[in-house]
Amino acid sequence: MAYAEYACLPEDGVCMPDDCILALKPSNLTYEEAAAVPSRGTLALYFIRKGNIQRGQKVLIYGASGG
Repeated sequence: MAYAEYACLPEDGVCMPDDCILALKPSNLTYEEAAAVPSRGTLALYFIRKGNIQRGQKVLIYGASGG
Protein backbone atom coordinates (compact mmCIF):
# COMPACT_ATOMS: atom_id res chain seq x y z
CA MET A 1 0.00 0.00 0.00
CA ALA A 2 1.28 3.48 -0.79
CA TYR A 3 0.15 7.03 -0.32
CA ALA A 4 0.76 9.85 -2.78
CA GLU A 5 -0.25 13.45 -3.20
CA TYR A 6 -0.27 12.98 -6.97
CA ALA A 7 -0.70 9.90 -9.16
CA CYS A 8 -0.61 9.40 -12.94
CA LEU A 9 -3.32 7.16 -14.36
CA PRO A 10 -4.46 6.25 -17.86
CA GLU A 11 -7.58 8.03 -19.09
CA ASP A 12 -9.75 4.92 -18.76
CA GLY A 13 -8.60 4.42 -15.16
CA VAL A 14 -7.83 0.74 -15.75
CA CYS A 15 -4.47 0.17 -14.12
CA MET A 16 -5.06 -1.14 -10.61
CA PRO A 17 -6.00 -4.56 -9.24
CA ASP A 18 -9.63 -5.07 -8.22
CA ASP A 19 -8.79 -4.99 -4.51
CA CYS A 20 -7.17 -1.54 -4.65
CA ILE A 21 -8.96 1.70 -3.93
CA LEU A 22 -8.23 5.10 -5.42
CA ALA A 23 -10.31 8.06 -4.29
CA LEU A 24 -10.13 11.81 -3.87
CA LYS A 25 -9.49 13.08 -0.34
CA PRO A 26 -12.63 14.71 1.09
CA SER A 27 -11.96 18.40 1.75
CA ASN A 28 -13.18 18.12 5.35
CA LEU A 29 -10.45 15.57 6.27
CA THR A 30 -6.82 16.29 7.01
CA TYR A 31 -4.20 14.29 5.11
CA GLU A 32 -3.46 12.37 8.32
CA GLU A 33 -7.12 11.44 8.79
CA ALA A 34 -7.50 10.46 5.14
CA ALA A 35 -4.39 8.27 5.31
CA ALA A 36 -5.97 6.19 8.09
CA VAL A 37 -9.08 5.30 6.07
CA PRO A 38 -7.49 2.84 3.59
CA SER A 39 -5.60 0.92 6.23
CA ARG A 40 -8.03 0.77 9.17
CA GLY A 41 -11.36 1.95 7.79
CA THR A 42 -11.40 -0.65 5.04
CA LEU A 43 -10.34 -3.36 7.51
CA ALA A 44 -13.36 -2.55 9.70
CA LEU A 45 -15.61 -2.46 6.62
CA TYR A 46 -14.28 -5.85 5.50
CA PHE A 47 -15.30 -7.51 8.76
CA ILE A 48 -18.67 -5.75 8.83
CA ARG A 49 -19.36 -7.19 5.38
CA LYS A 50 -17.96 -10.61 6.31
CA GLY A 51 -20.24 -10.70 9.37
CA ASN A 52 -23.22 -9.87 7.15
CA ILE A 53 -24.15 -6.88 9.33
CA GLN A 54 -27.41 -5.37 8.15
CA ARG A 55 -28.77 -1.85 8.32
CA GLY A 56 -30.09 -1.09 11.79
CA GLN A 57 -27.82 -3.57 13.59
CA LYS A 58 -25.32 -2.18 16.09
CA VAL A 59 -21.61 -2.98 15.94
CA LEU A 60 -18.78 -2.20 18.35
CA ILE A 61 -15.50 -1.75 16.49
CA TYR A 62 -12.96 -2.27 19.23
CA GLY A 63 -9.39 -1.14 18.70
CA ALA A 64 -10.00 0.62 15.41
CA SER A 65 -7.89 3.56 16.52
CA GLY A 66 -4.51 2.03 15.81
CA GLY A 67 -2.61 -0.24 13.50
